Amino acid sequence: MVARHRQFNVIHPASGLKVDVMVPVMDELDRSRFGRARRVEPGPGLTASFASPEDVILKKLQYFDAGGSERHLRDIAGMLRVSGNDVDREYVTRWADRLGLDGLWKQVLDGLRSE
Repeated sequence: MVARHRQFNVIHPASGLKVDVMVPVMDELDRSRFGRARRVEPGPGLTASFASPEDVILKKLQYFDAGGSERHLRDIAGMLRVSGNDVDREYVTRWADRLGLDGLWKQVLDGLRSE
């Protein structure tokens, strides 16, 4: 998976904890999203990087566009409901436009407005 730059999951069987591992292609979006990653220190000597909500939204739009399930759009809507104004929608809008995903992004936002 790593050599093909594909996402994969690591699952801890006892707890059910699942971590999505993203292998960067290092295109312009990857450079932006990895630069925006949030570093967390969960314990002494341990660090982990987590994608920003905006970048998770963009990747989910890409997955859906590539033939993924409706679950990705539902996940995005749920993230926006929970995060409210903490999500930088202008950043998502700019990237969605550049990636040709602006129609899907608009669809998600219109769905939220009609709730």
